Amino acid sequence: MSASVISISPENVGTFAVSNILSSTIATVNQILQENHDRYHPFFNDKGFHNHITHYMLASLSLGATSPQISAAWTQEKAFQRPQPRLVEENVSKLADGEFFRSCLGNEDHYRDFLIFFQLEIKKKGYGEVLNEYVFSRTENAELTFTRLFASFLHPLIHLGYGIEFDQPAIVAEALAQTAVHHNEVGVVMLGSEAAAAAADQTDGPCRSMISLLNQVRDNDRVRHASCWGDGSWIDDMPLTAAPDELLKIAGQWHVDPSQLGEKTAEMINVNAFFCGVQD
Repeated sequence: MSASVISISPENVGTFAVSNILSSTIATVNQILQENHDRYHPFFNDKGFHNHITHYMLASLSLGATSPQISAAWTQEKAFQRPQPRLVEENVSKLADGEFFRSCLGNEDHYRDFLIFFQLEIKKKGYGEVLNEYVFSRTENAELTFTRLFASFLHPLIHLGYGIEFDQPAIVAEALAQTAVHHNEVGVVMLGSEAAAAAADQTDGPCRSMISLLNQVRDNDRVRHASCWGDGSWIDDMPLTAAPDELLKIAGQWHVDPSQLGEKTAEMINVNAFFCGVQD
């Protein structure tokens, strides 16, 4: 399957999809996603607000939207997108150099350079091997990429999830390129909490329940008074900048053994439902 051509097949229209999706609808989605892939930037403004076209189109397809409905959504969404930056061809080959790769991270002007680079890598190796190398290998660059997956309210991770779910190497390439040009505001939390856990020798002990960790946040005066409604909704807002050490110590108490993955996923879902739905 091509790393530069999007080709949703009737055999895979999403993990949870309605039945009897028309081939004409799939063709419409493929055409739209290809144009989005070739033309548009992952951010539609200079504040890093996200292009959601891929997410909308694939979710709509799985839910049984018609071609006219999908086309109407496309007309609405493409109206405010930005074009991709100009490709600098010499940068594509230079991204194989680890130091140059690092120097381009977080710079949206390199989006198309990264996109073509990851397309070529996936074409040679397959996206599974590319993900292992550039995200999960624990090298310096992989750590910088892995933490960026969780930036900006998980947008890169969501995009990657769609690429894997629909088995689309071109969308995986988009996701990796998008990840690379995000800022790394959550890296301090992920790597910092990991370091805090190691320093406290907590990585092998029993994991605290998530609800007990939320109670620790609430009971910590410095964390509790670190933010207010006027701070806005940015990721790197006051709790992270005003009380980082306290937050990292609390977050470092949460760790998951691979054998507990299902259990801990259920715990996170339940605690989020509780946190959002229950008030004093």
